[in-house]
Amino acid sequence: MKKLRMTRHSALRLAYRRLANQQRRVAFLEARVDTLAAELRARGAGEPAKKTALWFLFAGLIVLALVAVKACPTDAFQGGTRTMNIPFLLAAIVALGAVTLHVYTFEVWIWPKLKDEGFPATPFGPPSVTKGFYRTVWHFFTVSWVLTILLLLFFTFGDVVPYANMIVTMLMVYWICIVIEIFVVAAFSLQPGESYIKTMAKAFQWVIVLIMVGFMYWGTKL
Repeated sequence: MKKLRMTRHSALRLAYRRLANQQRRVAFLEARVDTLAAELRARGAGEPAKKTALWFLFAGLIVLALVAVKACPTDAFQGGTRTMNIPFLLAAIVALGAVTLHVYTFEVWIWPKLKDEGFPATPFGPPSVTKGFYRTVWHFFTVSWVLTILLLLFFTFGDVVPYANMIVTMLMVYWICIVIEIFVVAAFSLQPGESYIKTMAKAFQWVIVLIMVGFMYWGTKL
C-alpha cells in the first residue's frame, strides 16, 4: 500500500512537472508571438512614413527645379534678365533635407517604438492622448521648416519681393534662437558623467540650422 502511494505521488509529481513545462513553453511562445507582432506593427507603421518622406523630398526637388527653370529665361516684359538669389535657393535645399530628416526620424525611428504605457494620463485624456500631444509638438517644428522653405523660395528672386532681406533677417534671428534653445535644453538635460561636447556632437541638428542660416546671411549681402 505504501509503495502504491509512493508510485501515485511520483506519477502526480511527474505530471505536474510536465504540465509546468508545457505552461512555460506556452508562455514563451505567447511572448514570442507578441514580440513578433509588435515588430510587424512597427515595420508596417514605418513603411508609410518612409514613402511619405521620399515623396516629400521628391516633391520638394521638383519645386526647386521649377524655380531654377523660371529664373533662367529672359523676362520679355521688362527687357532684362530675372536675377535669382542663389544663396537663398541653397538655404531652401538645406532646409528641405532637414525637414525630410526631421519627419523621417520621428515617424520611422521614434513613433513606432513609443508605447502608451510610457506616457502619463492627464486631465486632457488617457496616456494615448498625451502620446498624441508629443507627436503634435514634434511637428510644430516641421511647420517651421516648411514655412521657411516656402519663404526662401519666394525670396529667391531678390528683385521681385520688396523687403525680402529684412524678412530673411528675422528668419535668421528665429533660427539662431532655436540653436540657442538646443544648447540650453541639452545643458539642462545632461546626466551626471555625460560630456556636453559629445552630447552636442551627437545632436547635430544645430549644425544643419547654422548652415542654412549661413546661406541666408550670404543671400542678404547680394
